[in-house]
Amino acid sequence: MRKYLTTFFVGYETCTTLMSAATDASGAVHVRTDFTGTFGHEIGILRFTFDDAGLILQLHANLEG
Repeated sequence: MRKYLTTFFVGYETCTTLMSAATDASGAVHVRTDFTGTFGHEIGILRFTFDDAGLILQLHANLEG
């Protein structure tokens, strides 16, 4: 996770803006974000799942279209 964040957020001078967030019936959180940086501009979709202690179990990340 540290390598991913360092490479794609710090390295690309990424600015992330939260566009929306919602929780589904399973408790997973779906987040839509606007990313800008030295790479250009993208809209990202993130899905987080958590354990009973509230720690992240999985993070799935995709870019729109």
